[in-house]
Amino acid sequence: MIGILAVLLVGAPGRAAAQMLGIGPRFSMVRGDLATKTPSTRFVGGTLRLNTSKIVGLEGSLDFRTTWDTGKTQRLRETPLQGSVLIYPFRSVLSPYALGGFGIYTRTYEVLSSGGVIAQSAQDRKTGMHLGFGGELRVARHAVAYVDYRYRFVKFTGASTGTGTTSANGLSSSSNVAMNALLNSIPGASLLKFSHEGSMWTGGVAFVF
Repeated sequence: MIGILAVLLVGAPGRAAAQMLGIGPRFSMVRGDLATKTPSTRFVGGTLRLNTSKIVGLEGSLDFRTTWDTGKTQRLRETPLQGSVLIYPFRSVLSPYALGGFGIYTRTYEVLSSGGVIAQSAQDRKTGMHLGFGGELRVARHAVAYVDYRYRFVKFTGASTGTGTTSANGLSSSSNVAMNALLNSIPGASLLKFSHEGSMWTGGVAFVF
């Protein structure tokens, strides 16, 4: 549905603006689960942003994270890939935006031999939608900085009661309560019940061409 909206907006007459391509590094922090004392995880990666009109942008991002066991014989590589549509209500030096998209989250487990050669390897992959909001600040003629907050693995099911939902780990989420309260204030949107599995902060700089 987000993709259809983007196509309509891009193709609308009078809305077209010069395309602007931005590329640069980004940093992400995926929030841990406080109830189970799961620590937050940090990623580094890169982002490609393309403004297709005054109010619509497209983003592709790829993050990386590698962790080792204490003996340096086992390695876990995580490479989350996200594609997003960004909607800007207006453009200024500071431009707020809402975003939504789809992510592919790949984890590769490897066992290394004494010579550093991969002896065993296994991979799992998870996919899901994300939604969020953020802001973009023009810091120079050819550079913008941005920060946003994203809900991961978003689902909408059934009718919302406004009392929140339960996340995949069985724990009540205050952010679900807040999002459902927001949905209830939008005509017709109260038919949806919002839930998600974690959230993340992202920030970075895009050098504009």
